[in-house]
Amino acid sequence: MRKGLNALAFGAILISGCGGGSNGESLLAAPSPADTVSPIVTPSPTPSTAPSATPSPTPEPTLVPVAPADGALLSYDTGFTVMHVRNADYEGQSVIVAASYEGTVIAMNYDGEVLWSNPLSGYMVRDLWAGDLDNDGIDEILAALSDGSIHALQLVSGDAFWQAPFKVNDVPMNAVTTVRSDNGTYVAAGGFDKNMYYLSATGELLNTIESSTYSTLEPWGNDRFFLGREIGKAHTANFLRPIPQADGTDHLLMLGTQNHMQSAGELFEFDTMALSPLAIYDVPFHRPIGHMNVVDSNKDGRYRVLLGSSELSNQRGIAVNLGDGGSQYHDLKGIGRTGYRVTQAETIPDGNSYLHLFLAGTHIVLLPANFDESNKETIAGNYAYNDMWRDRISGRILLASAQSGGSAIHILNTEHAGWKTAFSELEPPGKIQTMKQNFASARQQLTNFTKPQHERAPDPVYLTAADSNHEVAQRLLNAGHSSPVFMSSERTGVRWNQVEDPSWQSDPLTGIANEAYRNREDTRMDYSLTREQAIESYTGDLNNNDNGGVVYWAGHGNDPYYYAPETHMAIIDNTFAQNKGTVMIWPEMAGHDDDFPYVLDHLIYPVAMHAQTRKGKIVLRSKDVFFASTPYLHDWERLLSGEFKNVFVSSMEETTDKTQDISLAGRLGLWSSGVMDDWGMRCSRDNPSFDRSRQHSYQRILNHFLRTTVYSLAYGASYTQNTYTDADTMSFVWELVASGALYVPRREEIVSFNPVHISITEPDERYITDASSNKVTTYFDAEDQANNPMVFGRMNATWMGAAPTEWDYSSYASGVKERRQEFIPPFEQGMVLLTPVQRGKHKAVSTYRKNITNYLHPLYSSILTEHISNGRDYIDHSSDTTYAANSDYYKEVASDIEAGAKQIPITVSGGVGWVVAQTDPTHLRLTLVDSGYLNPSNMTAKVQFNTVNPVSINDLLSGEEFAIDNDGNVDISIPLGLFRFIDIEIDQTL
Repeated sequence: MRKGLNALAFGAILISGCGGGSNGESLLAAPSPADTVSPIVTPSPTPSTAPSATPSPTPEPTLVPVAPADGALLSYDTGFTVMHVRNADYEGQSVIVAASYEGTVIAMNYDGEVLWSNPLSGYMVRDLWAGDLDNDGIDEILAALSDGSIHALQLVSGDAFWQAPFKVNDVPMNAVTTVRSDNGTYVAAGGFDKNMYYLSATGELLNTIESSTYSTLEPWGNDRFFLGREIGKAHTANFLRPIPQADGTDHLLMLGTQNHMQSAGELFEFDTMALSPLAIYDVPFHRPIGHMNVVDSNKDGRYRVLLGSSELSNQRGIAVNLGDGGSQYHDLKGIGRTGYRVTQAETIPDGNSYLHLFLAGTHIVLLPANFDESNKETIAGNYAYNDMWRDRISGRILLASAQSGGSAIHILNTEHAGWKTAFSELEPPGKIQTMKQNFASARQQLTNFTKPQHERAPDPVYLTAADSNHEVAQRLLNAGHSSPVFMSSERTGVRWNQVEDPSWQSDPLTGIANEAYRNREDTRMDYSLTREQAIESYTGDLNNNDNGGVVYWAGHGNDPYYYAPETHMAIIDNTFAQNKGTVMIWPEMAGHDDDFPYVLDHLIYPVAMHAQTRKGKIVLRSKDVFFASTPYLHDWERLLSGEFKNVFVSSMEETTDKTQDISLAGRLGLWSSGVMDDWGMRCSRDNPSFDRSRQHSYQRILNHFLRTTVYSLAYGASYTQNTYTDADTMSFVWELVASGALYVPRREEIVSFNPVHISITEPDERYITDASSNKVTTYFDAEDQANNPMVFGRMNATWMGAAPTEWDYSSYASGVKERRQEFIPPFEQGMVLLTPVQRGKHKAVSTYRKNITNYLHPLYSSILTEHISNGRDYIDHSSDTTYAANSDYYKEVASDIEAGAKQIPITVSGGVGWVVAQTDPTHLRLTLVDSGYLNPSNMTAKVQFNTVNPVSINDLLSGEEFAIDNDGNVDISIPLGLFRFIDIEIDQTL
């Protein structure tokens, strides 16, 4: 944090800049260069993602001119991935305040100077607000964090206004605002604990209002019950905003909801400090709301609420009148259907009236005050943005960083004639440009790459959703590369969603005997094909040598029976007859109810048996912690036994998931222990959307998918399904695999597994249920939570973005900071696998699967340490004795992991993604990845050599050589948005 900015100096800084620079040029704030220079490009340095106890210094900004659109648009690189943007009032002057992905709050003036930054507690800022708490004409900044805290900061310095943040528990605090009363200004806040809190201007708790005392909302269907408890009427605060009153006080408006995926909720209007609402308003929508804004568009004191949906394809802008509850809405059309988006709503002046401005994805839609759609105007841009805010003083539109990992704040002047053109042509400075430059440089470096002679030829990697007609694919195929293998998902003569007519299901001999699954339907599918048509649509045109066979959706958790078992078998036979393979995908297959064993015995296992000798694969694309839980149930024992190890492939549908580290360790654990011979990964447009009420997930640069794929393949994944992707970006992965630059190891080559593995026995029901309860936000119960510590905990929807407990696997094993988007988890002490039990009373006996040491690198033959868990507790090897998750037992596990890290050749700290594989007796391949999924940054990997001595360390793309320091270690910088492939020669055979 910059110190020494007293009020007078701060005001001078604000006044000195008019927001445009000379000759219409904007000013770009770029911090001074980092000490470590990237070998590819030197971007503007980005802040550390590690939280600190006190505010960190901000370098004096260097002002660099950029070319704006003649004053219509200003773009400033902040160095931070900005998620929230607001304006604050400094005695009538406007200051921009923002919150970053990693939880840092910053202040910036209109000349682009970052005045200060404060990392707070280092957790996700879920809401940001500015209001004058002490009535001195200068706003304070309020931040609601996912660790349950609320921070109040001084605008002038960024120091704490409250000496200690307000916090009653660890449940995320989701909304915060200020409201004025006759007695001064108060703070209102609400979180996933279902309460609303009133705080004094100095942060003292004045009142707690439980939503159950007045709520009209409750879960429906099976969601009414959670772990034996019936969930009654209650809600969580999605948004809180003041409603100004004629007498200078405010009412408080809350948008309350009980389900962040399927419900808009209702609007509750309170008098200040009231215990129950004055009025309740319906929302004319039945899906999540991602934005709320209270406006007096006509300047007549009659306030309206503008709401924006948070949806994939049904974007809607809504206006609700406060008072009579009347509403208008507009279904935004013509803006595409290819990403999860939040619609944000504002009003801007239009002569004597105003326009509604809706920002949805990459588009702005303008509608007149009366919502007359015949006068609608649509403006297409290049990027989507993490937030939009209309400055209450200047009237300008503030845009947070581009959702593709940008770092700029953009200021749009809608009263300038050129603003629409400026928006449509906007190219953000900062991280976006650095990311593009780094990508281009790395791709150019690949053209000079030669695979080291000591490395074997690449094993096949199967691309189940890649465009084999793309120029890069054709070039690789024509060159005769055996990897990657392009699988065909094209169909002949039918639509993608046409599946088999279900009339076969009623056949008394070959139909479905189980009523729960007979005649189920997935509403997305058209059940219209005869069996012959279905078979022909997949296998009728496979003479093309450009593909490795057929890939198709075989069913879904909603309906596993898109086709009869006999239809699958015929598709497998026809494909095999042409010497090609069949990949059948079952998304969201997580069944473990009383009826699901029928599906396994009647459908899944018979098809698996048929596929075993016919190049058939069954990809279970499941959710949550499926591969660290459900396969360990009795019903799935044939899968766990390894009987079908050459058929089953694990993959994930990580929509709304917050447990990617557990999923990854579970998939790797099944693969490394012989349950499956292959494992897989998936990237798609819904992966970044872990909170459906905040679906700012319309990335236009797919760098997050690129790095996730590289990291997964570097850990041995051999099946990818990357959909809704940009082939020009993802084809780089194809080139890396084909050339051998990206080394895809076999399981016996990997030496970055920690010797400690946690084996899963019959999983506790609470473990499975908690992880899969992703929708309802009202499940939190303080007493229940305190009485049930979990080895894998805080996974349901009430913990979105929250910190795991210190005794949680994610804390002590994977090193994950929060339940958010850890697709590239650090595992700084080595990957701690989740496996079947290998010894003792709880061993999973199998005639098909050997001991785990038969599949791992030989170094693990004598150093493995096993602990056992059912997901809830730890369990003794030789008895049924259990140890609570928060007992001292977890410290023993953590201690073993720490000791085990010293027994593997290399460990890497710095929060990066990393994998080590042995490529020949004296060479190791180290893959390093920028782990900032949506928050890319320049990172430094601190490589520690434990049991080996390096002779040489070289980057295989850039050619850079590294020297170890006096402690025998080396620091390697990772360019923003990229990865590095390091060859290490060691002085003796491993």
